[in-house]
Amino acid sequence: MKKPEPPVTGVAHRMPRTRPGDADPRIRAVRAIKRKLTIAASVVAIVILCLFFPRALAFVELAAREIRYLWWLIAILALGLWLAFFFGKKRE
Repeated sequence: MKKPEPPVTGVAHRMPRTRPGDADPRIRAVRAIKRKLTIAASVVAIVILCLFFPRALAFVELAAREIRYLWWLIAILALGLWLAFFFGKKRE
């Protein structure tokens, strides 16, 4: 009798993730509408917060200007985070 082959692993061989109702166009339309409403609500919330807290908006503008000078600090921080996740403790 032939020995069964182990399942193929790896990113290229994974089955696509599906949810119940993916084939139904009405459910997909509702999900698309919910996604757009979520984005719109987020934008409205950010605008309202900026109107109520103008000093926070000024801080964000200042921080955006300072990125021109401190981009290397952000790059080092991103590299540190990447290395921490890449060389971090492996869970099994």
